[in-house]
Amino acid sequence: MHHVFGASPGNVHVVPNGVEEVFLRSSPVTRGPWLVCTATITERKRVLELAQAAVQARTPLWIIGKPYASSDPYAELFARFLGNNQQLLRFEGPISDRPQLAKVYREARGFVLLSTMETRSLAAEEAAACECPLLLSDLPWAKSVFASHAAYCPVSSPARSASYLRAFYDAAPAMKPAPKPLSWPEVGRQFAAVYAGLFRTSR
Repeated sequence: MHHVFGASPGNVHVVPNGVEEVFLRSSPVTRGPWLVCTATITERKRVLELAQAAVQARTPLWIIGKPYASSDPYAELFARFLGNNQQLLRFEGPISDRPQLAKVYREARGFVLLSTMETRSLAAEEAAACECPLLLSDLPWAKSVFASHAAYCPVSSPARSASYLRAFYDAAPAMKPAPKPLSWPEVGRQFAAVYAGLFRTSR
């Protein structure tokens, strides 16, 4: 808003995402061997490249999501690679049941998202609410949200990403969880405070 539309910085209010209570109230369980990635199967999410890195790093990876269309060329490449590497890769489509998804995050060894662009990743924040260790693309959006509370990987080739993925896999059990995100009611109260302030200062 400031750089593109020239809004005064003093008039810009940033309100973060919230997450559903089912993630914030999920109970700790014993974590398993799988890293998990929740993302649409598309180029900008780099799910195929993540899968290739996981195979090179010998790190079990569970991908949750679906393509925009099964006939999409990128999705077809992903499906072909998946079929040839089923010992390390797990894919069962999307999970719409929110308590089940929270359980997946609680049981995962870590959450990984190596996309090329995001505004804020709601999936990453849901994983953080479940105290799941995070490995994210080394991009400004991720560091602005999670700072030192996540591990980061450059957006690069699968071969280079594999070393970061292996290091994260080994380190994840000892990583401290990121601070929990806000609930949606807390986000609503922030919006209400912004609106109340505008009402008091509006001409």
